[in-house]
Amino acid sequence: MGAGRSCSHPRLYGYPGQYSTMEAHMPPDHQAYVQWNADRFIAWARKIGPNTETTVKAILSSHKVEHQGYKSCLSLIKLADKYSVVRLEAACKKALFYTPMPSYKSVKTILPTGQDKIYHIHNGILEPFRQGITPAHRERHLCNRKSRKNLLFPVKSFS
Repeated sequence: MGAGRSCSHPRLYGYPGQYSTMEAHMPPDHQAYVQWNADRFIAWARKIGPNTETTVKAILSSHKVEHQGYKSCLSLIKLADKYSVVRLEAACKKALFYTPMPSYKSVKTILPTGQDKIYHIHNGILEPFRQGITPAHRERHLCNRKSRKNLLFPVKSFS
């Protein structure tokens, strides 16, 4: 077998960077990706939760060619098997807290370090802790502020 041309494709006149690949010419492990589509990944992510769904949509939209994001989406969804559905959803929420376009890598970094577990409930909403501010600190701060306010502006009664 020589080093000659293996195949040729007609020239595409669509947009810069456009490519054409025949499924028969792909390696077998890449042929599996052809059967996937964005809707399938979004549906899988939706079953996990809204933050995971948003993260998958961000990953898909971050690539020029949608197919290039499929492996990242699959890897993201597989993190639920390793850690749990709840932790993956929390990690996606935390990643979305920092950036509107999180990547697989940013979510994957959150899970092994346990950053997804660092949440508290504030006004009925699950929020990540901010560095140096714990719920106890916040409560002390609010109590001190209220007591100082009462000292500076005592309540007057006009009866």
